[in-house]
Amino acid sequence: MKRRHSVFNHWLCSVLLSLACVLPAKAANDINIHYEKFTLENGLTVIVHEDRKAPVVAAAVW
Repeated sequence: MKRRHSVFNHWLCSVLLSLACVLPAKAANDINIHYEKFTLENGLTVIVHEDRKAPVVAAAVW
């Protein structure tokens, strides 16, 4: 039984790798993310992107 799963896993990996090579990748120019960019009075540049697909919040300060 274990041998059968091993052969199937190898076959599945081969198929997935073949598809990854054949399917075209999206060019960077095709990606369009809407955002707001503004500068606060203290000089801090703020970039805001709102995505309501999932209730997740992220903040990054650099």
